[in-house]
Amino acid sequence: MNAIEDAHRVLQTKRDRHRADIGELATRNNLAIDPAKVRNPERVAANLQRAAELEEEIRRMEASG
Repeated sequence: MNAIEDAHRVLQTKRDRHRADIGELATRNNLAIDPAKVRNPERVAANLQRAAELEEEIRRMEASG
């Protein structure tokens, strides 16, 4: 039982960290995403991070281009 509770705490901590990332990335990109309602925070955070990276890459290309 303790192992299950420990695993649950680790999972919750991980999700909370991703939710914080989601809130920051969503605000930066003017997106109305409620991190508390996200079902898979890890995936959403990764996709938002990738979108931010692509946007930055586009800006660099436009600036050099």
